[in-house]
Amino acid sequence: MHFKRVILGIPHAVLPAHLVGRPGGPVLIGEQRVEGLASIVFTQDFRWFDHILFIGTDVFPDTNGVDVNLALSADNGATYQSGAASYAVARTLLGADGVSYSTNSVGTPVIGFAGAGNGISNAAGNGGICFVARLYAPNRAKSRKLLTQQMAYNGTVAHASGTGGATTLVAALNDPVNAAQFVTSAGAFASGRISAYGVSREQPAFT
Repeated sequence: MHFKRVILGIPHAVLPAHLVGRPGGPVLIGEQRVEGLASIVFTQDFRWFDHILFIGTDVFPDTNGVDVNLALSADNGATYQSGAASYAVARTLLGADGVSYSTNSVGTPVIGFAGAGNGISNAAGNGGICFVARLYAPNRAKSRKLLTQQMAYNGTVAHASGTGGATTLVAALNDPVNAAQFVTSAGAFASGRISAYGVSREQPAFT
């Protein structure tokens, strides 16, 4: 069974039945355990949704003091944009020690999650990093994409939590974004889970 709806200006898109969710509710489109993996990729059905919700749960790096980084693709994962100025980012993070670990850049190769000078601790029992990231209007053409973030983690210096955001800068990502890749800034993932959900404003109509 398929369903018909209007999504991001594309009329009569046919939505596979397994992706149908309640109006405004998230639909799981991918979930991966990260143990021993160098990268986590999601390429499933971005085009059907108003935004994509990524959730990282206890994501633990195998290298101490690194970050979790996100890069996006507009060619189904053949190329993840990670040039010197692919994204502009701004993250506000406050440590439990009262120190700001905020970071910003008008041109960076990836979208990070941890704070400046306070990478993710991989000490036993520290729990890694937990985060939520929302990629808005991935199917919109001829336009930069926006992403928002929330994160909390135990760092090499102090526990930190905060919010952030990013925008794409490279022309290639003005096309519809249809894949995302998570990596660590060095080494691989040791444990944890990253999930991707599609979120729609309205219930698709039967066809």
